[in-house]
Amino acid sequence: MKTGIQDNNNIEIIEGLAAGEEIVTAPFNAINRLLNDSSAVKKVEEKDLFTVKK
Repeated sequence: MKTGIQDNNNIEIIEGLAAGEEIVTAPFNAINRLLNDSSAVKKVEEKDLFTVKK
């Protein structure tokens, strides 16, 4: 995947994303500093991102 312009909120994807593929959306710091090609991620609905687990 090739990225282009980025700021604190967005990263432009220039190429390498095929139809039907999904992308990770998260704060820039999480994507830029914490994730790499071998990172495991869990798909959750947006409404569940900030729910408090008891």
